[in-house]
Amino acid sequence: AALVAVGQPQIKGDSPIGARHVILIDRSASMSAVDGKGDHGQAVSRLEAAKDEALRFIDTLREPGIFDRSGGDQAMVIAFDSSAKALQTFTADKDLLKAAVQAIKPSDAPSSLDEAFKLVLAQAPKEVIVETKPDGSESKYERPPKPVGTVHLYSDGRLPDAGKVSISSENPIQYEAMGAPDSVNFGVTSLRAGRQFDNPNKLSIFIGLQSTEKRAQAVEVECRIDGVVVGIKSVDLAAATVVQNGDAAPKEGETAKKQDTLVPALGGTVFNIDRPQGVIVTVHITPPTQDVLPTDNQAWLVVPPAK
Repeated sequence: AALVAVGQPQIKGDSPIGARHVILIDRSASMSAVDGKGDHGQAVSRLEAAKDEALRFIDTLREPGIFDRSGGDQAMVIAFDSSAKALQTFTADKDLLKAAVQAIKPSDAPSSLDEAFKLVLAQAPKEVIVETKPDGSESKYERPPKPVGTVHLYSDGRLPDAGKVSISSENPIQYEAMGAPDSVNFGVTSLRAGRQFDNPNKLSIFIGLQSTEKRAQAVEVECRIDGVVVGIKSVDLAAATVVQNGDAAPKEGETAKKQDTLVPALGGTVFNIDRPQGVIVTVHITPPTQDVLPTDNQAWLVVPPAK
């Protein structure tokens, strides 16, 4: 039994082969949508679901041996939105990796996969070769970087700059999709203001809305000027539509399937007021049903005084 224990037999699970792993977690605004599933089936945010998945993956990493401390898997943790930050450098210490994952907080920023991958590629091991010449002098040169390792991307997708990312077989990517593609959400997607050319005291506030509800619904829109309600309107939004956009790449032994894309319904309204002074506009919408992302139910705009 002692000899077997020293030999450290292991049962390999679904963990991908490779000694180095990069855990890349999206913490952008949409990851706060509450349509993920927790360990007990409860509704959690996409970010919390991603963190749970990452913690389970860390548990599968190969432990270093008693006589070979460098033989285990190593991983690092990066969180990203419009920028990226390394929360834990490469280590085999699972407690440090888990603490870094658990420390990730949501943000209201958009996402940039290109920025995240620049940080990922910067972790590639570099090797400096020192050569001694016959006259005793030394010359140094750097070999091309080695592979970073397997990248585990936890995100809800729709990354606008994903096409800029250079993917190679040396740094394979495993994508873990978070959330559901047909979740119901209402949101303010644009907010701007303008003054009439011939009467600058007339201020118009233009509000753009979107809905992913598959039924036509009415949304209540409230407009405040410097904290005071100046108007409330009910805006009718059409039903979101489902569009088939081509055949999905079939897996081996399967036939091609149509991919459905949910196209949000668009709508909006305008508030017209007399206000020559500079103001702070606050717009808040009240969805008719519970939506998954409360963050985009409110928007602000600073309007300069009339000239």
